[in-house]
Amino acid sequence: MESLLPPVPRTPEHVSAYWHGLTHPRFPFKMCPDNLCSGHGAMRLRLLSATMALCLFVSPLFAGESSPAVKLAVAPKYPTLTLAGRVYGQVTVRVTIDRAGAVKDATVTEGHPMLREAALVAAQQWKFAESLLPKRVATLKFSFVILPEDSQVASQTVFLPPMGIEIRQRPAKPAVEDDEDGEFHPDPHPISKT
Repeated sequence: MESLLPPVPRTPEHVSAYWHGLTHPRFPFKMCPDNLCSGHGAMRLRLLSATMALCLFVSPLFAGESSPAVKLAVAPKYPTLTLAGRVYGQVTVRVTIDRAGAVKDATVTEGHPMLREAALVAAQQWKFAESLLPKRVATLKFSFVILPEDSQVASQTVFLPPMGIEIRQRPAKPAVEDDEDGEFHPDPHPISKT
């Protein structure tokens, strides 16, 4: 079945004939300014204007979801209780950014309940590049990693571009008391002493 649309020009001569309204054996139609409002010319004009509108108006909407440039990234402090309990994992925070680059709203979308508050407090302190858009949205990821007890490094923070931070922490060694024999005896709870 033959297409109702004219064939697509493939060579420079055909393109020239196509846009300037000259006739060509393969392109027997005429596309000139007086023909823009009817037939194939009108359809092409509508397609062109629709494409331009799509590019101009839709791209800023997606730009709000893109990764804005980070000016200040704040790492959360590994909560002491969660570190002692060997709690680790990733927390995802969705932030809303204003024109000036400040975080206006932050919401935890997923992550361990004991790590959420630390990630949320840190996310609210982030700063981003200014923008012409009134509101942008970004997703920040905070990974809490427990280092082995024999690790040479006690604490380390790594920025993972574009929007991630990994907090690596070695847990504190438990307090132990040795008696005179050199044997281990756990510290009794002060309330249990009678």
